[in-house]
Amino acid sequence: MKKLLDILGKVIEWIGIVAAGLMFLLLTYQILIRIFFRGSSPASSELVSYLFIWFVYIGMVVAAKNKSHISVTMLADAFPPKVRASINLAAHLCWLYFSGYVVYIGIVLVKKVSLLGSASPILHIPFHILYMILPVTFAWSAIYIVRDIVEEIRVIAGKEE
Repeated sequence: MKKLLDILGKVIEWIGIVAAGLMFLLLTYQILIRIFFRGSSPASSELVSYLFIWFVYIGMVVAAKNKSHISVTMLADAFPPKVRASINLAAHLCWLYFSGYVVYIGIVLVKKVSLLGSASPILHIPFHILYMILPVTFAWSAIYIVRDIVEEIRVIAGKEE
């Protein structure tokens, strides 16, 4: 299981690196076009917008992978390890429920949008492909949340600290 999580982690990190690199190149291109040719590139501007949205959601998965998502731990840190693990377990279960809900709603949204056949105005990318980021990244982060839940249960059971 650990090997699978490591592979998934590397894949999502590389997707994030590629998205960030493409955004950088496209933004540089836009700047150069505006400075030297007094023009603009609507296609690259649209693509940067979509890449940025995807990059944010990919960042959420990477944060879940690295256990570096935002959380307030001051209160939980004041308790002994088993109590702290119980509090963290409750938080992870809430996050897992929310992720599952977003996956479900995301799939419903993707189905509805695909039936409409709508596409982005300039690049004509089908919107259902762009909206796939929701169920894909929330399902991916749920994998890491389950990993964290298992770790918290092991702490509560006294098998880890």
